[in-house]
Amino acid sequence: MRPLSSIAARQTQDLSQSTTARLIVTPARPGRFIARLESGEVIVADTRQPLVDGARELIARGFPAGLLLTLRHVGKGYDSFVPLPTAAWAGWTYKERDKGGLAIERWIPFAVPRSGEGTIPTGPAAVRAARIEFAPAVPAVHGTISGGQS
Repeated sequence: MRPLSSIAARQTQDLSQSTTARLIVTPARPGRFIARLESGEVIVADTRQPLVDGARELIARGFPAGLLLTLRHVGKGYDSFVPLPTAAWAGWTYKERDKGGLAIERWIPFAVPRSGEGTIPTGPAAVRAARIEFAPAVPAVHGTISGGQS
């Protein structure tokens, strides 16, 4: 795990006092969003999936994986999603399908070789390793998403 920056450490302390972190999203351009914590700190910019990308970024910055996370569009008085642990959101992605429209599925990070490591790992072992590293116990979230957009 990366060491916490002073900003992330302060945010973690502030969020430990509350039960839920909230990403506030604003449009960046058509179909793309900027997600900030309520404090105003930008978590992800120019993303199509601010909640799940924001969850992965919060974990990468050292926020607790069990911290409850939700999303709210700027100017709205209600959240778009039921709060779930950050690790649960981090384990999902959204795909646009030709049949059936928008679908939620497990997120698998792109495998990028480190300097001097040769080829990119592939196959079932690489997929299992990525799932264990990034979403060890992701609960099913089907049916818990409440009608908002992200």
